[in-house]
Amino acid sequence: MKYSNKFIAYCLFTLLCVISACEKKEVPTLVTTEVTEITANSAKSGGSITSDGGAKIISSGVCWSTESEPTITNDKTTDIAVDYSFTSNITDLEGGTTYYVKAYATNREGIGYGSELSFTTLGAKPTASSQAATNITKTTATLYGTVNPNWLSTTVTFEYGTTTSYGSSITVVQSPISGDTTMVVSANISGLTTGETYHFRVVATNSLGTTNGDDMQFIANYIIGGNSAGGIIFYLDNTGQHGLACASKDQGSYLWGCEGTRIGGTSNAFGTGAENTALIVAKCSDLCAARVCNDLVLNGYNDWYLPSLEELIMIYNNLYLNSIGGLLATFYWSSSEYGVAINTTHANGYSFNPYQDNSWKSYELRVRAIRTF
Repeated sequence: MKYSNKFIAYCLFTLLCVISACEKKEVPTLVTTEVTEITANSAKSGGSITSDGGAKIISSGVCWSTESEPTITNDKTTDIAVDYSFTSNITDLEGGTTYYVKAYATNREGIGYGSELSFTTLGAKPTASSQAATNITKTTATLYGTVNPNWLSTTVTFEYGTTTSYGSSITVVQSPISGDTTMVVSANISGLTTGETYHFRVVATNSLGTTNGDDMQFIANYIIGGNSAGGIIFYLDNTGQHGLACASKDQGSYLWGCEGTRIGGTSNAFGTGAENTALIVAKCSDLCAARVCNDLVLNGYNDWYLPSLEELIMIYNNLYLNSIGGLLATFYWSSSEYGVAINTTHANGYSFNPYQDNSWKSYELRVRAIRTF
């Protein structure tokens, strides 16, 4: 039997339609990519499409939730698949929270999901520790603490008052803080009552809770070794409100100056350092130890001077022996010229080894300025 070409073409077309109709279409299958680069509020994942289900991929990405079995009705990304894989940035997360994530892909048959993975964002309650107060005067103080925000934005304050109920608070200079490093925080307080004992503690708060540091105390008054009056206090008079402070670090090493010239009129006595310095500066044009102190501007004060021998010895007794102030076990210049009336070459110094001695004015010894308050 002979068939026409039209009939044969019709049969072939019909056969192809039947084969096409019998070919089964499915939703995509895929694998969820491991979650990486986890921070307090973001992470990275994605997916690999193992089969498109016989139809074109329409969309792909990941979906996530704090509940198991997330779907695209939850938070999701939309990402372009390249060579059947894609990367997804998961954002706007909460710190210290467990999330569940799945990759997804859609074709005209529906939605396919990858396996479920879980991860926990970084973050925890802050850790906090109160530290000793410094810069204590009769009416002011600087409060210190250390805080680790544990990845989350953390507000930090100090509570303070005359009892452990505190009653007053102040926000630290550095607040808010973030990251995962223990940081030093501080705040200056004023209006204190002289002689009163004050309590304080650091308080750190982030989205996962509040941590209080231990209670600390200080007395609103000057103290030997305290950071105040522009430096470190090494002497207080009987009122406790006035005394002497030295700079918090050495000014360097300098010659005493004017070897061969008798300054005259200087004294070893306590309380004469300022007068000694003025005499030296008036008669010696060298860049000398006394001039370095006289010209010093430090922490808002410009009335520094080179200590007399007795004032220098007091720095040794009250600071060096208590390991305060970073003083070195070496010779320091005083502003006291060597006592022999006809001597023009030597001045008095003091070694923190310790012993007193005089030295050539042309020698470079360490210098530590002081001031009266």
